[in-house]
Amino acid sequence: MREKIKNALLKTILVGATAITSLSFNPLTKDNTESGKIRKEVAYAYKYNKQGFNIWDYYNSEKMQSKNIERILEQVPKEQEKEENKPRLSLKEYRKYFARQIPLNVDNARSLSEALILNPRGTIGTLAKKRADFITNNKDIRAGFDETIKRLMPYLPAIKSIFTEAGVPEELLYLTIHESDFTNSRSVAGAVGMFQFMTETGQRNGLIINDGIDERLNPILAAKAAASELASLYGIFNDWCLATEAYNVGKDGVKRRLDSKNYSCNNFYASLGEELKEKSEQKLKIKRNGTLQEILLRNKIPKSRLEELAVYNELNNKEILKAGQILRIPDAEMETPENLKEIATYFPRLMATLIVLETDYPDILNMPASDEHFGIEEIKSKTADYFVNENDTLWKIASVYAQNCAERCAESFVRRIKIYNKLPNDKIRKGQRIEVPYTPKTLYEFAMMERMNFQELKLLNQHLNPNKELPDGTKIITYKTPRTEELRIGYKG
Repeated sequence: MREKIKNALLKTILVGATAITSLSFNPLTKDNTESGKIRKEVAYAYKYNKQGFNIWDYYNSEKMQSKNIERILEQVPKEQEKEENKPRLSLKEYRKYFARQIPLNVDNARSLSEALILNPRGTIGTLAKKRADFITNNKDIRAGFDETIKRLMPYLPAIKSIFTEAGVPEELLYLTIHESDFTNSRSVAGAVGMFQFMTETGQRNGLIINDGIDERLNPILAAKAAASELASLYGIFNDWCLATEAYNVGKDGVKRRLDSKNYSCNNFYASLGEELKEKSEQKLKIKRNGTLQEILLRNKIPKSRLEELAVYNELNNKEILKAGQILRIPDAEMETPENLKEIATYFPRLMATLIVLETDYPDILNMPASDEHFGIEEIKSKTADYFVNENDTLWKIASVYAQNCAERCAESFVRRIKIYNKLPNDKIRKGQRIEVPYTPKTLYEFAMMERMNFQELKLLNQHLNPNKELPDGTKIITYKTPRTEELRIGYKG
């Protein structure tokens, strides 16, 4: 960033006053001329200068020394540099296909396979724009999309922070929209939660999944696991498109479609097209030597397909085909298999979501990341030594340690004190030393002892059974700061 502005200022001096027509130049204005680029960068420097820098004074100055440039560069905030260095997932390379779509029918195997083979990037752009238009123009689909955004919004700053911290483009968090509509759904294959984790993948990324706890059901914990998984996949493929596809089909599902030395989104989609093309072919084993026309006649294939099959199999009409040779016959009417359609449209659906957000929800895309809304508390067993005083009872001792939960929690605390100290009954004597386990063991106890709203805590922690005791290591999500209505879970705005 600093080098970029420095070069821009030096260019300005060399190009002259014509390079800058106004200090009120809007950096967001699209002007791709050389002078326009310079003006944009200088305007950026001017915007962040706090010492009243005037480009005209600078230009006319006889002392255009590098120290003056460095003085200006000092005003560029480090936070802005950090922002620009964040990993991003750009729509730029697909944008031209949004307006100039290539002809294809995603439901027809032959049509989709040809598009994937001949123009992978164009296919992604076309599928993305088709999906974005479908979301925008279908009333029911759009209403569902809007509801998904409402469910996501309270968690959005925190999840953005989680992804950014993991070095993952925050745009990838929107996978959850087409994975689950940001609900705790369960797929036919057994994937669970907002980020649709299978048990093995979730546990590999640190989630606790057992009979009593399923952290896939918690958006904060699941987001951490999703960011971890995507970062790991990027480490393998060095491509966010492939990391996204591998999140869907697994790393092996991507690897087997690619040469290990050619990891790229284009190659993956072209390979997918070849796979689809092969599946949409009938393979006819020739029994007797003959020309293509003779073989078609023997197998009752319409003569009208002669030229098509000659080109498809790279043959000439007079060539003699040998017995045992394979003739490939494409099925022009075959529907695209659902599993391959799912793979082909997975990354484009993420692109479509970003298109809709960019157009209709710019505030969502631009909402800053923040880790200030939620905290993660971990249950850890705690005990305290207590020496019994005169007139003490187990109930009285338990009530002290149960704090704000005295009435509802004291009974369970008494039971725990007796078990921990192996007491046969409620009798205790003055001077007796007992250990008091005072860790909250249920979500309700935790809420009362920490003075939190139990109903809100339940909504935040759907991965926990509120009626079961919580083992050590259980993670509880809490609010760290007061919430605006929009950032309150369950907001119905």
